[in-house]
Amino acid sequence: MPYFEVIEMQIQNKKNQMNKIENHYDINMDENSHKISRVESSINETNNNNDMNKNKEISEAKKVRQVKKLMKEGLRHERDKKVN
Repeated sequence: MPYFEVIEMQIQNKKNQMNKIENHYDINMDENSHKISRVESSINETNNNNDMNKNKEISEAKKVRQVKKLMKEGLRHERDKKVN
């Protein structure tokens, strides 16, 4: 076998190896992108749930303040009635 044919075979073997590596890399990237997408989706869902819980706590705190305010006003009216 002439030397240049040996070299050509070696070059072709290296190209094949590179293609295998690139394909393997592409497959891994696809798998990782799906994993990353799922993690990002989970994070977004968690953030949304946290925001909803925070808003719920804020609205409950506002209700408590309103009730306290109404109770104070009610007590003032009762006190004013007793004074008159």
